[in-house]
Amino acid sequence: MAILAVLVALILPAVQQSRAAASRVTCSAHLHQIGIAVESYVSSNRQLPYTHQGAGLLFSILPYLEQSAEYERLAPLLIGDVTAFSEAFSTSAKFEFYRCPVDPYAVYPGASSYNVNGGLMPVVGWGNAFVPDREPFLTWSHVTDGLSQTALCSEMRTPPPTPMGSPIAPQYGQWEVSFTAATPHTITLPEIDQFVQECLETSQTSPPPLPAPAYAYYVPNAGYNHVGPPNGPVCNSIDLLRNLAQSRPASSNHTAGVNVLMADGAVRFAASNIDLHVWRAVGSRNGGETEANSF
Repeated sequence: MAILAVLVALILPAVQQSRAAASRVTCSAHLHQIGIAVESYVSSNRQLPYTHQGAGLLFSILPYLEQSAEYERLAPLLIGDVTAFSEAFSTSAKFEFYRCPVDPYAVYPGASSYNVNGGLMPVVGWGNAFVPDREPFLTWSHVTDGLSQTALCSEMRTPPPTPMGSPIAPQYGQWEVSFTAATPHTITLPEIDQFVQECLETSQTSPPPLPAPAYAYYVPNAGYNHVGPPNGPVCNSIDLLRNLAQSRPASSNHTAGVNVLMADGAVRFAASNIDLHVWRAVGSRNGGETEANSF
């Protein structure tokens, strides 16, 4: 029995590591599929898929993922009245290519473990990456930092259903911080650093009061951002209407990082402790930073 116990102790970590590696490879393959679908869309339409007609970018590429029927069924519901949208919400299909194997709660209709790069925030001198786009004719030529240096999509873990008043696990939580920018609706890079610091301090000293949001693939203008590091805390400014200060980091249940789909179709792994300057440079499509060369 002692020998068996020793064998189990030796073999079990290897099995767990093998499963984790397989899940990460599957997740990477899903992002690669998304990249191919985006490129097919661009080849057919001479522009990037964009948020339009009541739906998000990931919805726009469904026909290029062999899901034209679901696209045609949902499209009129998403631009309809509340009843029509409710029908879309409750009947939208669940696709394996939009679910990471280690995202166990991404099982509701329309669930997605992946989201589109939203850059930083409304910052002086910075673009919005790919969402919110506000540019219906965005093309690869607008990605002046280079396709291989710019993130297109990454992961966002799905929070579990949490009854009102129940404790929320920190990795699935959301905090509010008392941050105020000097100028309404415009945030400078130093102020973003201040916001991130307050976000980290708040998350380390108090439990999350709210669950982090989950996004379906048809939600318009939804995206993660590069304000904070991968797997960092999700935070809002209390004065959100004035500040627009949000940290919606890429997140996953992989060990120590997240998969990232680059605009050139390559999938890379970003460590949770990646240099924040590099991570922000990767999140910008037209910022002219050189730090992204280190990713």
